[in-house]
Amino acid sequence: MTEFHAAAERLFGAQRMDEFDELYPATTQAQTDASARQLIGDMVITEQTWELLTLHQHTQDSPAYGYKFTYTSPYSPVAAHVSEVPFVFGNLLPQYFAPNAPAPTAADRAVSGTLMSYWTNFARTSNPNGPGLPTWRQYQGPGSAILELDGSPASHPETDTQRLTFLASCRTNGRFPEAWRSAQ
Repeated sequence: MTEFHAAAERLFGAQRMDEFDELYPATTQAQTDASARQLIGDMVITEQTWELLTLHQHTQDSPAYGYKFTYTSPYSPVAAHVSEVPFVFGNLLPQYFAPNAPAPTAADRAVSGTLMSYWTNFARTSNPNGPGLPTWRQYQGPGSAILELDGSPASHPETDTQRLTFLASCRTNGRFPEAWRSAQ
């Protein structure tokens, strides 16, 4: 816990630690581990994706749609960046991330069918919505609706806005500090 806090202070500065501690709490080892995983995910992919989604929403004439893939199953035990790709393309073959995982189930195939429908609709019409699909609301900016893609997709307000705004505030001219590349 102490190492996590010290590393965060080196990255964000002592003056930002109250805000950091609220967003990435670390009062127990389990909480510290969860916050460390969250911070790494936020810094590696989530904040950049959110930033691009927000920029697209502000600068493009076409609508933007945000999602978070959270589906897991014995076949696909980890919901991580790119783990939705086999579902989107309907190629539920042996998993790269879990080579000993069991074969996909009917539930896995149903999730794949839903994702394929959303992506196909979007490619055809610039709108992922269609008959028989839960409504995927257009992204309206930070804090607005995104679609959580799990076993029962549903639009809901994004929950990551405070953490991602915090990280975005660390950018200068769109870039995170160069010192972060070698931060220990």
